[in-house]
Amino acid sequence: MTRRPVLCALLLFSCTGCGLFSDSIEPKYEIDEDAWVAVMPFQDPDFPTSRWSSPRGHDLALKTTQFLERFAEFNTVDYGKVLELMYLPPREPKEGEEAPASSDAIGLDVDSLSEKKFADICGADYVVVCKILHYQLRDPKNINMTQASATAECKLFRVAVTRAQEKAADELTARERRMREARRAAGLPDGGPVAVGGKWVDRQVVTVKWPDDYLNSYAGDIFLDPQVVEEKLKERLARAVSRLYYEYEPEEYGSGS
Repeated sequence: MTRRPVLCALLLFSCTGCGLFSDSIEPKYEIDEDAWVAVMPFQDPDFPTSRWSSPRGHDLALKTTQFLERFAEFNTVDYGKVLELMYLPPREPKEGEEAPASSDAIGLDVDSLSEKKFADICGADYVVVCKILHYQLRDPKNINMTQASATAECKLFRVAVTRAQEKAADELTARERRMREARRAAGLPDGGPVAVGGKWVDRQVVTVKWPDDYLNSYAGDIFLDPQVVEEKLKERLARAVSRLYYEYEPEEYGSGS
C-alpha cells in the first residue's frame, strides 16, 4: 500500500497555515469582522462619580482603541468620536421648550449615557466597558526595585439590533430589574447595573505588570521616572484589554518593553 497520498496531504496541510500547531492565543470573545466596536473611558477609582472625568481613564481607552485599530480585524470607532461627545454645543431648544439659562449649557450629559445610547451615537455594535480595580506605580513592599501593576475588569456589551435581539434584551432587562429589587429587599448585593438595549456577552479581569520580571535592564532601578513607569503600565494594560478580542502571538517576557 502506498503512502504517497498521505504524505502529499500532510505537505499540503502544513502549507495552508491552518494553525493546528500554532501557538497563537485565541480571543476571549470573537467579534464579527463587519462589526463596529467603541471603547468607553475606563472607570477610575480616583473619579468614582464619572468615568468621563478621568484623564487616566481616557488615556487607557485611547490606547486600547489604538491597539484595536492596529491589530483587530473588526472595525473600531475612532476615539476622537468619543471625545467629541464631551464638547457638543448646547442643543437648540425645540418649539415650546425654554431656552437654556446659560449659553454655556452642556450639549450632552455624557454621564447619563447608557451603553446602548453611547453605542447608537457612535454607530457601534459592541462597547468595551472597563473599570480599574487596582493601579500602583511601585510595590510598597519592595523598596529596592520598581515594578508597577494594574488590574481591570473588562466587560463587553453587545447592542440589540434585530427585532429578536431587542425583544430578548427587553425581557432580560425586566428580569434583571426584578432580580435586583428582590436582592435589595433581601439585603444582598444588587449585582451591578442592569443591561438596557442589549446584553453583557463577556466579562474578564486582566492583570499586568511592568517590568514583567527583574531580569532586564529596567529591573532594580529605583530612580525610574514615575511618568515613564506610568506610561509603560498604561500601554501594558491597554494592550492586555485589546487582546481579549483578537488573536495574537505570544511573546517572550523579560524585555521590560
